[in-house]
Amino acid sequence: MRFFNYAIWLLLAAAVGCGGSNSTSLPVAGVVNFKGAPVPRGSVTFTPNSTQGNSGPAVSADIFDGKFDTTKAKYGMTEGAYRVRIYGFDGNAMPEKEIPLGRAIFKEFHTEANITQENAGSLEFTVSK
Repeated sequence: MRFFNYAIWLLLAAAVGCGGSNSTSLPVAGVVNFKGAPVPRGSVTFTPNSTQGNSGPAVSADIFDGKFDTTKAKYGMTEGAYRVRIYGFDGNAMPEKEIPLGRAIFKEFHTEANITQENAGSLEFTVSK
């Protein structure tokens, strides 16, 4: 019985110590446009901006017809500042040349985003180069 009580207290202590307000994973989604049109294919990567006090793993999502969604990513995202890297392709696959997403339509694009609960599901990026 003594062991059982000890085990219960240990489990309760572990449960209380886990989580917190900063550990809530947000479903981040949005759109990416280039020259006034949705980016056909590509990827968007969010890297926590440590200079702004954010930490954690980078999270990537594929772009399909201008839309991306991180809910299927291995790691979740939390609120905070992120550096964002975007790649865009024309979507015309050329398997014989091992180019599954087609040709690049712009150079790697960098920007920043501040993710909050309010904007996490409706981000919009416009590639300007």
